[in-house]
Amino acid sequence: MSKNFTKKTYQNCQDASPKFTAKKNFFSYDLETIEERPNFSSVTLAPSPNFTSHFSKLDFSDIQPPLKHFGRSTTKPSLVTKNLEIRPTTWKVQNDQLETFPNNFYLEKSSRFIHDSDACTIAARICDCLRSRSIHATFDEKKAQAKCKTSDFVFFHINLFAVKGDCIIVEVQRRKGCSITFNREYKAILEAAEGKSLLEWEKMPFHDNIPVMEIQSLEGNCIKVDTEDVIENDHKRTDSLIYSDRLEEKILGLNSLCCLTDPCKSSNQAAALISRKLIHNPKQIQKCVESIAFHASENLFVDSERDRDVFLQMHSLVLSILSNILSTAWKENFLAESIYSREQWFIDSLLPFLMEDIKCAKDRPNEAYLAARCLSTLVSNSFAAQSRVLEYQEILLDAKNVGFIAHSHLENELISLTSILQTC
Repeated sequence: MSKNFTKKTYQNCQDASPKFTAKKNFFSYDLETIEERPNFSSVTLAPSPNFTSHFSKLDFSDIQPPLKHFGRSTTKPSLVTKNLEIRPTTWKVQNDQLETFPNNFYLEKSSRFIHDSDACTIAARICDCLRSRSIHATFDEKKAQAKCKTSDFVFFHINLFAVKGDCIIVEVQRRKGCSITFNREYKAILEAAEGKSLLEWEKMPFHDNIPVMEIQSLEGNCIKVDTEDVIENDHKRTDSLIYSDRLEEKILGLNSLCCLTDPCKSSNQAAALISRKLIHNPKQIQKCVESIAFHASENLFVDSERDRDVFLQMHSLVLSILSNILSTAWKENFLAESIYSREQWFIDSLLPFLMEDIKCAKDRPNEAYLAARCLSTLVSNSFAAQSRVLEYQEILLDAKNVGFIAHSHLENELISLTSILQTC
């Protein structure tokens, strides 16, 4: 870089290159689009004694934000959002509440500049997207920030910033959790913030659309079904992990058991075999799962946020396992018999435990949805469960209202449960 580098020269470079942002005497690229772009190179014709001394004198106050998206778009074609049912917005933000984007702040690539929309409209679009994707969120209107958590415990923040030229920045920042899940979610949120919606086939992840056993290789061969011996060995390894004294191993064991009991992630044969053993052998794995469930529920209100998240994850995994077991047992036609032979445990122990989760739907909607799934299966296969659930209609109505506002999966499941109760 030559000694004659001036503000005018910098502005000329600005017109032909991505926007520069000052950050502690060095600069970095802030791209409005998510796609990667090659770094620009320069040739030094004369030595520069001190680069930072020239760069620090530049005035960035008059630099305007990028106008519209430029270059190729990395997102697939989108459809304009249709008029949806009007729902109350839980995140109310005004333009004058937004903080100005600071010069020394590094902007995440998972962000977007949005024009011709005010903060209130953008926040309402994001809220509707979070509700439709069943992502639990808590909102801070003063900071214009939303703290979000998916059903598989991916945590991220959504921040709104104001910049010059009637432009608003929406930034989605991952805090912890699976990066693949985050990549899918943040793209949907940014599309919704612009007033667009994803195509139908983009709304669900690949593994939710196609069961593992139906996936074919390049040669057209499907995955071979495991034998009973292999399934038994997998079950024993999972059993040893669940009984471990280490918390991490318990979580790994619960994750493995959750996958084994899910026909889409294992096989129908494996899910049916393990579900049958878990229901008909309460003195073995069932007691361990039950103890973890109640133990985790007692520790949901500990002081440490990290410990609370760990116990809540265990609690959620147990509910997922119970939901998978009950659903598989219903499909294999042995659930009604199991409930009848062990009615005291199902009606007097399991059902009140599930209702406690539904009662906390406002704070834990993901767990309330899993509990409602278990409850729907029980009600469909037991007259005793139907009569007991009718005593909790007020709790179900409150949870349904929570789902209407913030969690579509919870709302749909409770609508289904209500229809089952009405036909009884």
